[in-house]
Amino acid sequence: MNWSQLISSIQKRGLSQMQISAICGCGQATISDLLKGATSEPRFALGQQLIVLSKASDRELKRLCNKQKAEA
Repeated sequence: MNWSQLISSIQKRGLSQMQISAICGCGQATISDLLKGATSEPRFALGQQLIVLSKASDRELKRLCNKQKAEA
């Protein structure tokens, strides 16, 4: 799996690294490291969540972002 491409595709749909990390329950630096290739493989749970985000509909992404904002 190319995690950098996966994260880039999520970002192209309007999510920032901070939003992705908050939804996935990790630090922004972890997302940045995956994007840059400094980390080659995420932990299993993070990888699963990134895959779910990449497949989510635009409506679902909006719902997740709104939920994350409400919890912050």
